[in-house]
Amino acid sequence: MSCSCRRSRTYGSRNRFPLLVHHGLSPWAIVPLCALVGAFFGFLNGIGTTWLRIQSFVMTLAMLSVVRGIDRQLSNNVAVGVQLVDPHGHLTPKAAAFAALGTPGHTLIAGVGYPVIAFVAVCVLVQLLLSRTRFGRHVYAVGGNPTAARLSGVNVSLVIITVFTLCGLLAGFAGPIDAAYSASADPLAGTSYELDAIAAAVIGGTSLAGGKGTITGTAVGALILTLLDNILGLNAISDNMQMIIKGLIVVVAVVLQRPGFLQPLVEPLRRLRARA
Repeated sequence: MSCSCRRSRTYGSRNRFPLLVHHGLSPWAIVPLCALVGAFFGFLNGIGTTWLRIQSFVMTLAMLSVVRGIDRQLSNNVAVGVQLVDPHGHLTPKAAAFAALGTPGHTLIAGVGYPVIAFVAVCVLVQLLLSRTRFGRHVYAVGGNPTAARLSGVNVSLVIITVFTLCGLLAGFAGPIDAAYSASADPLAGTSYELDAIAAAVIGGTSLAGGKGTITGTAVGALILTLLDNILGLNAISDNMQMIIKGLIVVVAVVLQRPGFLQPLVEPLRRLRARA
């Protein structure tokens, strides 16, 4: 997220909202602000999907282009470092606190870093929200059959807007972590992440038709993709081939989720077993 922090003495860019430098904000203020910005754009996605009746995939794709354009405009298309140093060459206290959000080597509890703690916390909270609350049941109902959900008394528009807002909030929450991990705020950061997100959800058992899926499955899918990236990287597989492999994985996962797809293959085996 470009709102996290965009300037250091090393790079000297002319960004308009350097929260860490000019305003001297700490991560405790930067992270919530970025989350609120993400929630705002997620809310706009929900409004476009419900009130303007724009297909959700088209709406989110259009908003992705809008936000990336705003990001590049505010950052002047310049990636800048976030590790601010004092006259003695040491990180300033607030820069060091920001680096702890994601820089490898920084740990918080029992040797575990902030990104891992945030990942687990988000997975647990969202899983509880979907499985233990009325809102979670409404989410599955709207995803499975919005017409039936509406006839059952569910406020479909409110559920959709809320889900989009939560998605945007979590994206904004992850922005400063990514900036801290890479030690720079890059306007091109996150490019092609949308494919990884879709692949992780599909591999985890989420149906693109809606109404089916769990956060646990999506987390497992993300871990599988991360493991795949590491294996391919260690074997010197080019980035182009990695993109091809990921795309094929998404296709295979979607096909395997199709109802009755494996029936023609399983039925002959069942007949042979019955005869035996």
